[in-house]
Amino acid sequence: MEAYIGLTGDGYWALFQEDASGEPVLLAVGDPFEPGDAIRPAVAALTEWAAAYGYRIVTPRYGLSEVSLEDLIEPEVFDEILGPAADMDDGG
Repeated sequence: MEAYIGLTGDGYWALFQEDASGEPVLLAVGDPFEPGDAIRPAVAALTEWAAAYGYRIVTPRYGLSEVSLEDLIEPEVFDEILGPAADMDDGG
């Protein structure tokens, strides 16, 4: 069985499994997210839980975010690097 580590909507570390539709199934909830040194023990605890219940940690098959490159890069820079967005929309 495979599972991946991510964050819940309310900011807790969690272990998820994907069902056949790609939707996440919550398996276990860990500590609240804290930046810095708290990340390692939080991930280690979920990894230990996963191993105890027969899960192998993997990367998710589907993106966990609906953010695209266009959301992260200014449109002018995006066009300069990858070409005009209009060309990409027509398959060109």
